[in-house]
Amino acid sequence: MSLVRSEHLLFHGEVQGVGFRYAFSRLAREEGLAGWVRNMPDGTVEAMLQGPRERIAVLMRRVMLLSGRVRITEVVQRKVELPPIEGFSVR
Repeated sequence: MSLVRSEHLLFHGEVQGVGFRYAFSRLAREEGLAGWVRNMPDGTVEAMLQGPRERIAVLMRRVMLLSGRVRITEVVQRKVELPPIEGFSVR
């Protein structure tokens, strides 16, 4: 059984105005993860994920393969401590 972990992510690049949040949300739900994703004023996209480490890793691989106008240049990812989150939302 996998332990649940929480991760904070910050995506840099061409990630706003290109459907990234909705694609990220769809993929996170497909992987059975909880959390949220939102645009930040500086042009980055911030996300919080909660679920098994392996599912988070699969999501991150899938996110990095997104095509179209999305262009991720950097991801800052760190483990955080959070109470349980229910569902996944786009903020």
